[in-house]
Amino acid sequence: MMPIKKITITRAEGPANLCGKPETFASFDEATRWLYRQSSTFPETGGYDKHDFTIVWEDERTYTGRLDCTRAGHRDNDLDLRAHVIQHASFYGGMLQYPIMGRMGYHDLIMNAEKRHPGTCESYRDLLVNYLFDPTPESIGPFCARCHIVLTADEQQHGSICTYCHADDAAALARTTPGATFVRLFIDGPDVEPDDHDREIAIERLTRWDRDPDPRIGDYVILSDGSYVRFAHIWDDVLQTTDCGSFYLGNGYVSMSGGLDPGVPPEQVVLTPEKKPGYFWFFHHNAPMGGGGVGLEAMCRVYTVQPLRE
Repeated sequence: MMPIKKITITRAEGPANLCGKPETFASFDEATRWLYRQSSTFPETGGYDKHDFTIVWEDERTYTGRLDCTRAGHRDNDLDLRAHVIQHASFYGGMLQYPIMGRMGYHDLIMNAEKRHPGTCESYRDLLVNYLFDPTPESIGPFCARCHIVLTADEQQHGSICTYCHADDAAALARTTPGATFVRLFIDGPDVEPDDHDREIAIERLTRWDRDPDPRIGDYVILSDGSYVRFAHIWDDVLQTTDCGSFYLGNGYVSMSGGLDPGVPPEQVVLTPEKKPGYFWFFHHNAPMGGGGVGLEAMCRVYTVQPLRE
C-alpha cells in the first residue's frame, strides 16, 4: 500500500477558537484519534460540524473531502477518516449501493458521473486497491462493461452488462421502432424502484391511450417558430399547450399539472409521421402514496400547426 505523506484536517464549523486551524497527521489512525478527542465539542443533538481534509500520499496523489462530525456515541458519527474515504470510494467505484436509492438509481448516478468525468470509477477503484488496500485486488469486480456497477451473480450469467444497460439498449431500439409506444421505466419517486408489475401497468395504460385517434394530452405540436410543446388540456375550441408540467398516465388517459399556454385551435393541427419521446408518471403498483411515483418514457405523436385558410 502506498505510504501516506501527510493528512491535514481543518475544522470549518463549531466553536470559533477551534475553526480554521489546520491540524497535520502522519496516518489515518492519528487523524481519527484526534477527531475522537474533539468529540465532546461536536453537536450533541441534531446537526454536525464540517471538517475539510486533504490526504497526500508519498507519490503526491491527493484526495480531498469533507467530514460531517457528530459525537462519538452517535451512529454514523463520521470520525473514522479511513472508513469515510473507503465508503466514498466504494460508492463512486460502482461497488456500494445505498439501499435507499435502489439499484436503478445507482446505475443512473454512476452513469452520469462517468459522463461528466470519464474514468471516475476506475480512479476510485485504483484508490481502494493501491492506496487504501480495501478490498484486495482479487476480490474486486466483475463490473458492468458500460456503467461500471458491480454485476450480480445472475447478470454475470447473461453477459458483461447489467440489467439496466440491457434496458437502455431496449429503449434505444424502441425509440426507432415504428409503432412502438412503451420505451422504458425510470425512478421518479424516492421510495420505489420500478419492477415488472409496473411495466405491465404502463403497457396496459399506453395501449388504451393509443386507441384515441385524436390529439391527446402529452402529444407534441410544433409551433410556427419550430419549438416543440405538449398538449396539456383539451377543450372543444382550443388545444392548450405547455413547455413544462407533469404528465400523469391514468388508465387510458393523461392529465397534466402545471402552467398552461394559450394553445391552438384543433382544426389547425395536422398529424405528422414523426414520433417523439415524452415523459409521464404513475403510482408504483397503482398504490397512491407520497414519494411513490414511477417515471415512464413513451413515444408520443407529433402534430404541426397549419395556417388558417382565408
